[in-house]
Amino acid sequence: MMNHYHNNYYDVGLVGYAHGVISIFFVLSGYGNFHSLNNSGTSLWNTSVSFLIKRLVRIYSLYWVYLFICIVSGKKLTVLKIFAIDSSGAWFVPAIMICYFVAIPLFEILKRVHAFLYVALVVTGSALGHYLLSILDVGVPWHVSEYVVRYCGVYFGYVGLFALGLSIPKLLEHLEGLPIAFPRSALILSGTVFLAMIHYSRTSVFLYGFLLILSANILVVVLLKDKPQLPLKKLVAALGKHSYSLYLFHLFYYAFLQRIGIIHQYSAISIVMTMLLFPLFYYCCCLVDKGVNTLILHVSSPLP
Repeated sequence: MMNHYHNNYYDVGLVGYAHGVISIFFVLSGYGNFHSLNNSGTSLWNTSVSFLIKRLVRIYSLYWVYLFICIVSGKKLTVLKIFAIDSSGAWFVPAIMICYFVAIPLFEILKRVHAFLYVALVVTGSALGHYLLSILDVGVPWHVSEYVVRYCGVYFGYVGLFALGLSIPKLLEHLEGLPIAFPRSALILSGTVFLAMIHYSRTSVFLYGFLLILSANILVVVLLKDKPQLPLKKLVAALGKHSYSLYLFHLFYYAFLQRIGIIHQYSAISIVMTMLLFPLFYYCCCLVDKGVNTLILHVSSPLP
């Protein structure tokens, strides 16, 4: 959200840096989905159906609200934008759904092979994929590159982050059995490398994008193993609970503030006012989440 505000209303100098935060999200999503699948306790078929239905409902129920607001606000909806393939739309929706669809086969592979072999397979596949995409990026017309190669490269990178994040619980199990204690310097080093990869991946997506995948997962492993006391945990948890709706609707929030004259280009006062009004936007997102969840429960409940 801060990245979009800065790039749209202040400067474009931070374009690309938000991908670092997003990469951590996809790693943690893989980590969390491992536990969801591992604790299901049902057959593969039942697990697959239940897993995908829950996530489809969660993602697309709010996404239809997003499309409705787009129509009401006068935005032109192309086929690409409706299916969130256009980079100006909610590209996160197909990106995370691709991860959810590959989660089950990846989880089955992870159950059958050693965690380190699984990591080696994913890293090798990711390296080869990034290399092939870098070759295709040079040999195709720009308009094809923009919507196929580069955008598929983004999705491919997030699948790599998710796939490695899926293996972290198994990796931590193996590390628990070894006399290894990560010093605080390991956290500082992994964090520094991760920030460097964020910076360099802005200009060289395929090479440093691959290294960003590795560094993001290493940082998360070190964090989970070291378990440092992070500041503002309650605030982050509260924001995380409604992070999807905050992501979907934050550009509407900015556009509304701009329309009523609160946001202006290159204005420090606008930044302050946007932050002061953020709790109201957060409350609105909470109400939308609550309303959609209530509707889902009502629709899914059996008839008397």
